[in-house]
Amino acid sequence: MVNNVIRKLLNKEHLKSDDVNLFVNGIFENKITDSQIGALILGLTIKGVELDELKFLVDSIREKSVLLHFNEDVLSCSGTGADFQETFNISTASAIVAAAAGAKVVKKVMPAIIEKTGNLDFLKALGVPACYTEQEAKKQFLDSGICFVSAQHFNPIENKLFEIRKEIAQKSVFNVTDALITAGLPSYQLVGTSIPEMAENIAELLKFLNVKRAMVVNAQNPLLDEISICSETTVLELNEGEIEKFEITPDKFGIKRAEILSLRGATAEYNANLVMDIFSGKIKDAKLDVVAMNVGAMLYLCGEARNCLEGIMKAYTTISKGLALQKVMDLRKF
Repeated sequence: MVNNVIRKLLNKEHLKSDDVNLFVNGIFENKITDSQIGALILGLTIKGVELDELKFLVDSIREKSVLLHFNEDVLSCSGTGADFQETFNISTASAIVAAAAGAKVVKKVMPAIIEKTGNLDFLKALGVPACYTEQEAKKQFLDSGICFVSAQHFNPIENKLFEIRKEIAQKSVFNVTDALITAGLPSYQLVGTSIPEMAENIAELLKFLNVKRAMVVNAQNPLLDEISICSETTVLELNEGEIEKFEITPDKFGIKRAEILSLRGATAEYNANLVMDIFSGKIKDAKLDVVAMNVGAMLYLCGEARNCLEGIMKAYTTISKGLALQKVMDLRKF
């Protein structure tokens, strides 16, 4: 039966809900082979995914996932990855700063698939534990205002796809579902994508998932799944069901543009040391600025700042006061 779905993809035919459920259930129940899974991933990538197909896929994977319920609105930041720019772990560093500034954050983490250093690898090097059970996640969140949730333990589909995707080492629709399906059912979400043609669909999916406020961001030159200080960033902002598209630049916020080389990371240990140097005030260059830009958007989305500029200023203050560094120290005790 799954071969019929593969045939449809090769013929670039539209998938129905039953088609998507068939292969997602087949992955979950170990009823299809690794070769068939690889064919499905590549078939979806080559054909391209329409909005309703993406909805089917997200719905089907979410049904198999553990979704955490918190007693308050939470913020998530995530990205599609696969921008091939080898930057340091900007999103994860930004999540820590946002939490130190007062946001309530739930972030999904996983080992590297295409990138050199995944956010789970980075956290381990930083000495911050990820959570592998609902009890651990809720305790870390209660104690620290932030929790890092292992994607592979809360989303079994991601776990089953991990090795195959790592071998293929190409962007696919599962980079998008990774970013959209978070454990914490966030009310606010910052989603970065290095797949610009999917940005509008991602924004529509966030609306479909009842996210109150969100930004889908795509830096243009070079492509980054973050808000960039190197070039313009296209933003799709979702606010109470309405989507607005615009561009932002670092210049707008008084931040100097930088070359992508200034944001390069390396191993998990290198990235962890780099981020600790940012948090301790030893690094005050472009690396600090790009974190502040992304934190600014996060604080704006969750209401901890009235606008992005105020959020950026709050990010700088949070770091200069040592609050981000203290947040790391607190998380290490968990």
